[in-house]
Amino acid sequence: MRALMLLAATCGLLGQATSAGPDMARLASGGADWQFDFEFTAPRRIVVKLPGHERPQVYWYTIYRATNNTGRDRLLFPAFEVLYQTGDSVGRVEADMGTNPAVFAAIKQKHTKAYPFLAEPVLAIGRLLQGSDNARTSVAIWPPIDERADRFSVYVAGLAGRTELVRNPHYDRSQPETTKAALPDGTEVSVTVNPRFFTLRKVLRIDYEFRGDPEARRSQHPVEAGRSWVMR
Repeated sequence: MRALMLLAATCGLLGQATSAGPDMARLASGGADWQFDFEFTAPRRIVVKLPGHERPQVYWYTIYRATNNTGRDRLLFPAFEVLYQTGDSVGRVEADMGTNPAVFAAIKQKHTKAYPFLAEPVLAIGRLLQGSDNARTSVAIWPPIDERADRFSVYVAGLAGRTELVRNPHYDRSQPETTKAALPDGTEVSVTVNPRFFTLRKVLRIDYEFRGDPEARRSQHPVEAGRSWVMR
């Protein structure tokens, strides 16, 4: 698959980076340690003129292909989160499967020769059959990050089965674990505000950085600075 970077399914990368933190005690591991083969392009910026907007809108996207070689059919439900750094501040955006269809159409038209079977993000969700013949190709689209950002990381959840239960170091025994809250329709629900434990999941992290003149960010392509499997 041209212009795609193949992520080797190497369990040895697991544990090199984690969001658990040194104060979180791991209590148990669960779930089979399977993972999809996952290929992806470097993130790119696209500008699209949308109906109802006077000015063209900016989006970022990455095209990916997921292949199931895990030994059984499994659910594919990838979730993309982007954390970016501007100086000492950190921002966060998420890929939105409900992004205006015109954005997907623009991306598909731009890459139609290389990816003629590119599926809309929402249509990529579902049971993924085994084998390369059933691989699914789609795109993750997210809002623009701060143009002053000098680096960012893309986290992709939903590609692996491993989980770990860890103790919450900030759990307060003197406080209730849940509280009551009301939905807009008046329905009362229970909300966890002081959990005893967290469940960490095996997630792919890809780091990128911008090199060169910060004033030329709009025309620069990010450079991959590393990738690893993390628990978060």
